[in-house]
Amino acid sequence: MSADVINKAFLATEEEFLALVRKHWLNDPQMASVGDSRVVLGKLDNDFKEVKGVQLSSEHNSSLESVREELRSLHPYDPQIVILKHTVWGVKGIIQISRSIGDAYLKNAEFNREPLLPKFRVPESFDKPILRADPSILVHKIDPEDHFLIFASDGLWEHLSNQEAVHIVNTCPPAYLAPSTSIVPEPYVTAPPAGYPMSKEESQNRLLSKPSPKVMDSGREVKY
Repeated sequence: MSADVINKAFLATEEEFLALVRKHWLNDPQMASVGDSRVVLGKLDNDFKEVKGVQLSSEHNSSLESVREELRSLHPYDPQIVILKHTVWGVKGIIQISRSIGDAYLKNAEFNREPLLPKFRVPESFDKPILRADPSILVHKIDPEDHFLIFASDGLWEHLSNQEAVHIVNTCPPAYLAPSTSIVPEPYVTAPPAGYPMSKEESQNRLLSKPSPKVMDSGREVKY
């Protein structure tokens, strides 16, 4: 495969993606996910005067009991479909996710061979896909309290809860916003969630007291 073919494939993918964006630009967002990445919405809760994290995607990770049960129901004759190895659940003891794009060797036995290293292969033959590619889909209707979306892989969610991530985005607007703006009006900026990794001085002086006028005194609402 030549560099020219690869280049054309990238450009064609870009064109098709832009065509979809153009078609659905004003529609309510649709979340379709496979694997264990996550979409979290930062939504203003007027009753509690804070921006809360609302998860909009489903995760297909075998660490979840519901996913393990789904796998067992789809593969009733395979007692090794999910294996606990070194305290970590995995599909065939190889991979944590139960749905993905790619991972061909777990979908078609044709690819479960060399040059793939033996330690990554499924030891026995199989005649149906072990992993699935069909996504979980959610359509979310946007309302005025919706402020931002966070798209991130499990590398983030292994260390932060939904609420902790929302708090960081809400209190640390990106550099391209004017210094006097914040994502939500000043009255709605609250203390960080329990367990948020912040020093005692920052917690007392920066977040638990009235926000600095230089940072968020405008009371304007900025969405991005």
